[in-house]
Amino acid sequence: MNDAELDRWVDVLRPHLVPTPSTGEGVCHICRSWKFPEKPVCSNCAQVVAELTLPCLKVFPISLYIKPSQLRDWLKFYKPNSEGFAPSHCDNIAAILALGVQRNLTAMQNVMGPWDEIAVVPSTFARTSHPLEAQLRNAGLGANLGRPLIRTNVPLGHRTMSDVGYQTSKEVSGLRILLVDDVYTTGARSQSAASALQLAGATVVGIVAIGRRINPGYNDFSLRLWKEQRAQSFQFGRIFEAHRDA
Repeated sequence: MNDAELDRWVDVLRPHLVPTPSTGEGVCHICRSWKFPEKPVCSNCAQVVAELTLPCLKVFPISLYIKPSQLRDWLKFYKPNSEGFAPSHCDNIAAILALGVQRNLTAMQNVMGPWDEIAVVPSTFARTSHPLEAQLRNAGLGANLGRPLIRTNVPLGHRTMSDVGYQTSKEVSGLRILLVDDVYTTGARSQSAASALQLAGATVVGIVAIGRRINPGYNDFSLRLWKEQRAQSFQFGRIFEAHRDA
C-alpha cells in the first residue's frame, strides 16, 4: 500500500475504531482495559503476573472493540480457515497494521525501544503460518518477521495460561522481539508466548494487539470506560501517545 492508498483508508476505518485510554484511576496500565479503582491492575493482568514467570508488562492495543462490532467481524473473519471468511477483511486488517504500526514505528520505538524481530503469537491450530503474518507483510512489516515459537500440547485458553504453552523453535537469547496478535482479551495466549520467549533469554519489548476486547455490560466501570473512549475521535497518529509516560 502506498501513502495515497493508505490516506484513503483512514476515513474507511476510523468510524469502527475506538482509542485506548491513557493511564487513569480506572485504567489498567498494562493492558489499557478497565480496572477497579482500588486495584493496581485489572483481574486479567493480576492473573498474568501471578501465574506466569516472565510476562510482558507492555501491551499496546490499537483499538478497543466489543462484540458485536465491525472490528470484531474483521478480526474473526479475515482468517481463511474460518467459517464466514471474507477476503475483503484481509485488506482491512492490513490497512490497520499499516496505519497503526508501520506509520508509527518511531513513536513505538520511543516507548519500547528497538527490536530485532517481529513475531506473531502462534495459532491454537496447527498451521505453518498464521494468517496475521500475511497481513503484516501486506502492511510493509515483513522484513523482520520471524517464527521463534511453536505451540505445545499444554492447554491454553481464556483464563488458562502457562510458561510452557509455547516453546522456542530456534536460539532467541539476546534477541529483542515485538509480539503481535490480532486480539487481546485476557492475555492468556500472548502473555504465555511472551513468558516462553523471555525464559529462553529473549526480551519481549511489547505486545501489539489490533483489538483489545472490552465488555461494557460487565459492570459500571467497564461501561463508563467504553462510553468515554467511544465518544473520542480515533487518531492513528496518537495510538502510542497513551503509553509514552507509562
